[in-house]
Amino acid sequence: MRPYFETTRSVVFPWHCDHYGHLNARWYVHHFDDSAFHIWTMAGCPHARNRAGGVDTVVARYTVNYLREMQAGQLLVVRCAFTRVGNRSVTHLHRMFDADHGTLHASLECVEVFFDPGTRSSMPMPEPVRALLTERLSDPEEDWSQGLGDWRPLPSSQEARPPSTRRERGPSLPGGVATPGAQDESIASGRPRRPGTESGELP
Repeated sequence: MRPYFETTRSVVFPWHCDHYGHLNARWYVHHFDDSAFHIWTMAGCPHARNRAGGVDTVVARYTVNYLREMQAGQLLVVRCAFTRVGNRSVTHLHRMFDADHGTLHASLECVEVFFDPGTRSSMPMPEPVRALLTERLSDPEEDWSQGLGDWRPLPSSQEARPPSTRRERGPSLPGGVATPGAQDESIASGRPRRPGTESGELP
């Protein structure tokens, strides 16, 4: 079994949404239909090559499952794979995810039939095409959301603040000699020490 193909990335815009405020059904199909064209090229079996060989495909059935709303501003990803190869038809499955969270929002199952443009009727699948697509079959039970939603929230302003380089002032030793802590503080502050202030205390 081979993995899925990623065919579509897009954005849900306000004009894609209906009076309920979510992505209208026609736009789900729009993205799925685009994906159904691209899957053939990504599988190594482009429509252009099929047509050059006198064969084409036509959609026999779309089955759409709407699982969750998509709303304006959400980023969507469509991933798909061939799941069945028959004698005259193939089935490919398309899944729409939220790109930021990896949540599955909808799926479409497409059945395409091999079609003879001359006779306007179905025809057996060419054997080289059958062999190629059989190699590219995928298991629909696999997780197709891998790599989506792999992000972490930005740290808060407190967490993002770099640690302080200031060191605590150390106590003076007998004779007025400052400990290393006091010397380091004076250097870090950029304030020059005056004679007689080795303890770090400025007048």
